[in-house]
Amino acid sequence: MKTFLLFSCAILLAVAYVAADDSHESDESHEHHQKHHHGLGSTDVHNECQKDPATHIDEEDLKKIRKGENYDKVKLGAHSKCMLEKSHILKANGEVDKAQLSKIVKERGHSDEIVHKIEECIQHKDTPEETSLHVMKCYYDHAHAHHH
Repeated sequence: MKTFLLFSCAILLAVAYVAADDSHESDESHEHHQKHHHGLGSTDVHNECQKDPATHIDEEDLKKIRKGENYDKVKLGAHSKCMLEKSHILKANGEVDKAQLSKIVKERGHSDEIVHKIEECIQHKDTPEETSLHVMKCYYDHAHAHHH
């Protein structure tokens, strides 16, 4: 009987250890998702932009830009502008604050090489929405190509 109890305890401990290890991976995966899913804006910034009907975007539309598929540039432009303004990357005059952009890209855990590539592709477009969309696309093209 003692042997059976010891064996049962050992099995329970092993199961508990594996479950704890899996939940740790889930936490890391969740943290990774939170850090990279919303591009250059934090989850709070994303949620704030999502509350405004003018800048709300469906998650499916966001996935399209990440995958390089065709997307609604007007909708994603408005959302991107909101995200970059609230992240202090897009200045009131419509210009990109490269120092702030670099800081956030580094905070996302990307190398100096990726930061440099993203800085290089920044272009001032005709509208703040187009500029913002270009910055976000550039981020996804460079940061996610090397991160995943």
